[in-house]
Amino acid sequence: MKKKYALCLLITSLFSYTNMTVDGKTNVYVEKSNSGVEIINISTPSPKGVSHSTFKEFNVSEKGAVINNAKNIARSRIAGLINGNNNIKDTRAKLALLDVTGLEETKRNT
Repeated sequence: MKKKYALCLLITSLFSYTNMTVDGKTNVYVEKSNSGVEIINISTPSPKGVSHSTFKEFNVSEKGAVINNAKNIARSRIAGLINGNNNIKDTRAKLALLDVTGLEETKRNT
């Protein structure tokens, strides 16, 4: 049986505040895993495989975040099992752009 894994991104403890706010211009959505890790369900990819997700704010907690590019249930190293991303229809993204459109500075640990 072939295992499927989500494309995940561990964002280390550079950020201390959790506040990811989507700006509503794309269909990206954010959920929390049972362990409190944020799951970023990227926007539906274009026919060329580019997903463009936009946020007003993009601050990540010390627990990190997972960028979900999986069509079905997948396992992530930092969040465990996660549901498939409803925005992934036929093919997964080859490139995920996470675009912060807000004017506020990202809050970081010092």
